[in-house]
Amino acid sequence: MRSYQMQKREQIDHFLSRLKEIRDQLTSIGATLNQELIVRTALNTVSEEWKTFVQSILSRANLPDWEELWSTLRQEETRRLSKMGNSNKGVQIKKEEEEDSALASAR
Repeated sequence: MRSYQMQKREQIDHFLSRLKEIRDQLTSIGATLNQELIVRTALNTVSEEWKTFVQSILSRANLPDWEELWSTLRQEETRRLSKMGNSNKGVQIKKEEEEDSALASAR
């Protein structure tokens, strides 16, 4: 579990599922893992693009439990994807406007 690391551009659900699988395997062989350990492991092994968001979680008075962490990270991923989608739409609209303008001036 110490060498576990989130891959760049890996989706949160996949990352957390892999970590949960490791936790379940360790538990099945008798290891005792408290919830705080798994939460801290997840927060300490996210990819670089998540570091600022993780700092905001770590600055809270209390760490979230495993389910709350999963939900919080999933919401942030959704927000980021939505923001990227809107950003890409803006680029696409601008590109289409430029093409329309070029076609209009060519006539």
